[in-house]
Amino acid sequence: ECFNQKEFRLAVNFAKAYKPVPGKKQPPPIADQMQPPNVQLESIVQHFLWRLQNEGSVSAPIAYFLLNMTSWGYERGLLVTPVYEEVAATLKKWCEQDKIKLYVTLGSAQFLKRVFSRTSSGNLIGFIEGHMNLMVGGSRKDFTFLANLLKQKEDDILFITRFPQDARQAKAAKINPIIILRADFDPRGVELLKNKDKPGAPEPKAEAAAPSSSAEMTAESKVTSQDIRDFQVVTRLDDIH
Repeated sequence: ECFNQKEFRLAVNFAKAYKPVPGKKQPPPIADQMQPPNVQLESIVQHFLWRLQNEGSVSAPIAYFLLNMTSWGYERGLLVTPVYEEVAATLKKWCEQDKIKLYVTLGSAQFLKRVFSRTSSGNLIGFIEGHMNLMVGGSRKDFTFLANLLKQKEDDILFITRFPQDARQAKAAKINPIIILRADFDPRGVELLKNKDKPGAPEPKAEAAAPSSSAEMTAESKVTSQDIRDFQVVTRLDDIH
């Protein structure tokens, strides 16, 4: 159904034009648009499957494809954002009782609205003050200008993330980071957190992963014992006080 949609074609054309990294294996090519639709579609599927398996979601073509197709899915009413059980009540408390202003760094402002307007807990966009873009050059985040954008002192800003590398960057910019751990994303990190005060508790074994660039980047996104010592780490939003 989405084969001729603008968002789909934008993502496919971006992947076709994406410059390969010299010396690295390349994905199977995407068939020319002069080929029959079934040939094109099969080549597109194989191309993105290869990228997902070998490069992971950190791949720029994969990220762009997911963003465009997710936006299309929300527009068509096909997607609902799953949220954890405590999220809606916590956001309501933060906004209405604690008078906390919430900003989200997620895609574009339009994408943010789609994601928070259709969730498993209803429309949550009313709790979001605004959108904040921290990306520089499309590839990395820069926290140094966050205080100026929000017109707040660094000490008055809390940055909540599931990624320890983001927490480290925020801390370097004098922003207070909080890491939120979820068992479905980082079960090993949750186990580390549970055992942090138990003397002599063994380190949980790391899960085996195929040697690839995506595996290495995934490892970087996992919480370590050092992260738990360096940062406030929680497993639920309502654990943040």
